[in-house]
Amino acid sequence: MVHVDIPEDARRPEVVRDALAGRVDRLPPSLAVSLVSELDIPRSEQQELLRGALRDADRDPHIRMMAAVALTTLSPEEAVADVSALIDEGDLDERVAVSAVDILGRAGGPGELETLEKAKKAATTELLRQRATFAEALVVHRHELDRDVELPAVERQPEPEAAASQPFVSRKAGKQRGERAKRGVKGDFPDLDVEKHDVYELQCGPRLMAIVIQRALVDGEGAGQPGDRPSIPAIVAFRNEESGDFFAALVALLGKSDNGRVSLVLTRLTGEPVFAGTGSAGPGQAEVALTSANTPGIPAASATVRIKGKQLEITGVSDTRSVPGLGPQKVDIQ
Repeated sequence: MVHVDIPEDARRPEVVRDALAGRVDRLPPSLAVSLVSELDIPRSEQQELLRGALRDADRDPHIRMMAAVALTTLSPEEAVADVSALIDEGDLDERVAVSAVDILGRAGGPGELETLEKAKKAATTELLRQRATFAEALVVHRHELDRDVELPAVERQPEPEAAASQPFVSRKAGKQRGERAKRGVKGDFPDLDVEKHDVYELQCGPRLMAIVIQRALVDGEGAGQPGDRPSIPAIVAFRNEESGDFFAALVALLGKSDNGRVSLVLTRLTGEPVFAGTGSAGPGQAEVALTSANTPGIPAASATVRIKGKQLEITGVSDTRSVPGLGPQKVDIQ
C-alpha cells in the first residue's frame, strides 16, 4: 500500500473540483476522486462532485469509472439512478458502461432489470453483453426473484492430484475478524443485511477466506426451502495481507437443479465461474460437492460444503498450481 502525503491546501473543495476536471497539476483526477469523501462539506455536495465527474462525457473514462464506484460507496441509491440514466441515454464508452452494469448488479433492484436488458441488447462487444447478463443474474439472486436467468457456462477441471494438494480447514470466525469481513463485503453489496449473516473462515495454504453466510440457512430457522428461488446464500471475502481488511471476492449463486437437487455456482464479481456443483439442501441441512472451473488463475480443487448441527463445514483439497492466465496474442507484422 502506497501512502501519499497531500498538502492541506489541496484538500479544499474548490481545488478538488478543479482537479477532477484535470486543471490542477499537483493533484491528478484519480487522486481527487478519492479525496471527495474526506472533504469537510455536506454529503450532498460530495455527491454532486462525483455525479459531475461521472456524467461529464469529456472526462477520461477511467475517472468516470472511479467516480461511479466512489458514488456507490457514498450513496448507492444516487449511483444506481445516475448509471441507469447514462445507460438509458446510450452512446456510452464501453468501459464506463461495464462499470455501470456492474453497479446495477450489486446495488440495483428489480426496477433496473429493464435497463440491464437494454444494455445487453445494445452491447457492441461480448464483454459488455456478458457483464450485463451477469448483472441481471445478480439482481435476480439478490432479490430472490422467481425468474430464469443466464448463468456463466462452467467448464470443470479434473480432480486435484492428491500428492500436490493442500487441505481446506474451516472454522467459525472470531467476532472481531468476522465484523471486518462483513464490513468488507457490504462495501461491494451495499444492501446486504450483515446482522443476518455469520462468518466462517476457510484456510487453504497461505490463503485465508471468510465465508459470509446467511444465518437462517445454517440454523434452519425461517429460511424456507433452499433453492426454491434463486438466492445468494453466501459471499466469500479475501483478506488483504497488508491492511488486514477484507474485500468481496466470490459470490455464491444458489438455484434449482434436476430431480429436486440444488445447484451452486461461485463466481468472481465480474462473472467468471470459480466453483460449481450440485447437492441436496433443506432447512438447516445441506451437502453440496463442488469442483473448480477451468478459469485462469484458479487451481484444481474439490470441496464438500455441509451444513449440519447449525454449523457450516467445508472439507476438500486444492492443487498448488493454477490455470495459467491469458498471455498476449501473437501478431504477425507484415
